[in-house]
Amino acid sequence: MRQINKKLTFALLLTTLSVKTLDLVVPYYSIRSQGLNTARVLSGSVGHINLHEKSSVYGNWSAALEYTRSFDEEDITHCLFGNDLVGTCCDTIKISGSRVADRSEKDWLADYFGLPTDFQSEVSFSPVIDNVIIDVNFYLGLDDWSDGLYLAIDAPLAHTRWDLNICEKNITCGVKNHAPGYFDFSKTATPVGALRTNLLNNFKEFISGEQAPKLQSNITFEQLKKAKMACGKKIRTRIADLTGILGWNFKQTDRYHAGIYSRTIAPTGNKPKGEFLFEPIAGNGSHWGLGFGVSAHGDLYKSEDEHDILGIYFDAHVDHLFKSGQKRTFDLKGKPMSRYMLAAKMGAPLINKNLQGNVGGTPTTPVDGNGNATEFANIFTSVANLTNVDVNVSVGAQFELTAMLNYMLGGFSLNVGYNFWARTCEKIKLQPGCPSPLAL
Repeated sequence: MRQINKKLTFALLLTTLSVKTLDLVVPYYSIRSQGLNTARVLSGSVGHINLHEKSSVYGNWSAALEYTRSFDEEDITHCLFGNDLVGTCCDTIKISGSRVADRSEKDWLADYFGLPTDFQSEVSFSPVIDNVIIDVNFYLGLDDWSDGLYLAIDAPLAHTRWDLNICEKNITCGVKNHAPGYFDFSKTATPVGALRTNLLNNFKEFISGEQAPKLQSNITFEQLKKAKMACGKKIRTRIADLTGILGWNFKQTDRYHAGIYSRTIAPTGNKPKGEFLFEPIAGNGSHWGLGFGVSAHGDLYKSEDEHDILGIYFDAHVDHLFKSGQKRTFDLKGKPMSRYMLAAKMGAPLINKNLQGNVGGTPTTPVDGNGNATEFANIFTSVANLTNVDVNVSVGAQFELTAMLNYMLGGFSLNVGYNFWARTCEKIKLQPGCPSPLAL
């Protein structure tokens, strides 16, 4: 005989997402997968799983509604921008041109973003991540096959929204042209350089990837394509990791149980692409996972008619996240935030000696990897466009623990507990056979 118990549970859980940093910056902001929350799963299944003396196959399905939101904007901002931030009450990035007299060494160079050399502005951030999750869980007790054996499937649908909340203020647009030869090479007798009318008006125009300055017709200043900062929310909706569990309760009575289980995680979320600095991810970054865990519960009090039950629940598991092919945008080694510097493309052969380098008044001729003399190839681009590369990423282990008290009164249930999650550092390696754009 097969019995199926159906119960629909709605739960509202509030959690905080925060990261502490040590004056470092990250190329990719990684969070706990929206699909990983045993407390959420337990809240919809207490009293209907791990049942004793079932001589048949039985089942339970539950659905939980969860909302989560990050609150510590300052920690996230420091994780993204590190020591380039200035200010006390509101962390800010200052943008200033190369001709601004009192510019600080922490200022980002406005010239890199197609702005005038006398441009100035201040940019602040209040990054927020929020998620709406509908978690559908199915449990199938297989005591008919073997006492204490069960199968469970967890399929959480996550709607995640990431908003950097970028704000640019105190803008001094600037009026100066770029000097001849600074961003272009003019063949006319009276070169004028890049005119102010062809440059941008604010930092957000460039950093969002929407616009780039227009130089001479034969010179290209490329738009920012990677590590962009979106002016508005970026949204993803995916099943955040489909998890299958096969477990066995080796001790099981009508008042307690103790068991072990294996976990298999299928990557149903999206992968990082490095297109945005604050990139929306649903799931764990598209890793396959394999793990094992232990679970137990005991009734502290149960009325004779089993109308009132007070129980304690415990669940802990560890997973390994296997290699996942991703794209990441990196800084130059030892140079935080250098992804927003500007690079000039060099090409061979050297045709015009006026385009060769000059150090201390001495002409210098750059060479390529084959020793051929090179010259400016009429293309400027952000370093981020060159350092977006294919990598393999794995995580040695992630650990989750849930301890919970549950009080059941008839058809109502109240849960109070603690959930802990931790993860080891990512291991990142360049994919073999995939050349970096730097080499192209």
